[in-house]
Amino acid sequence: MIIKKKDSATKQIQQLENLLDKDITQIQKRNIEKELKIVRSGIKGEENTSYFIDFHFSESKNWMVLHDLRFEFQGKVAQIDHLIINRLLKFYVLETKNYSDGIKINESGEFQVMYGGKFKPIESPIEQNNRHLFLLERYLNSIDSLFPKRLGFKIQPSFLSYILVSPSSKIIRPDQKTFDTSNVIKSDSFFSLIQEKGNEDSVLDLAKVIGQDTLKSLSHRIAELH
Repeated sequence: MIIKKKDSATKQIQQLENLLDKDITQIQKRNIEKELKIVRSGIKGEENTSYFIDFHFSESKNWMVLHDLRFEFQGKVAQIDHLIINRLLKFYVLETKNYSDGIKINESGEFQVMYGGKFKPIESPIEQNNRHLFLLERYLNSIDSLFPKRLGFKIQPSFLSYILVSPSSKIIRPDQKTFDTSNVIKSDSFFSLIQEKGNEDSVLDLAKVIGQDTLKSLSHRIAELH
């Protein structure tokens, strides 16, 4: 079920386009054009991922989907591209990257993206999403009565981080024993991964299952944080 749809980026794009009509320097113009390209690329990547997520989860009452969740906690801001929650209180925190020309990850966990025929270093999306996940976990656990209880004890949620890239993107990875990149996957493979992980749930995991209405109510409360 879709609890929150993606916010429109039309206003942000319009503001950047309006700046190009101003009396600005060539350097400023190039910077704005670069920012526009980044924004549009990000929108395309999120739209592609949203399609796959919505296709598989929008009709389910056992899964709640929140797109584009932004919140502030203790002076820090997190922007989560997609958040998916199931009845086991598993929170899938998803970061979308539109690396259409390919990415390379070395044995130290450093990321490079193909741009203009060359690989250029970028911030690690794994570390970026880990910060979002850390802030989300702290924020939600600070809210009284957010999570349901069983036998007088709060049901403990779990948080999982995944980086979703374009299905057409080539991923060059290091040996998994050197640096684990199993949470960097193509967006069209995410549902299959979810099914595989579901088959690994233990009896103790299944004992945590909450009701559909409880899950829906909890998800709406989280959406209100936006």
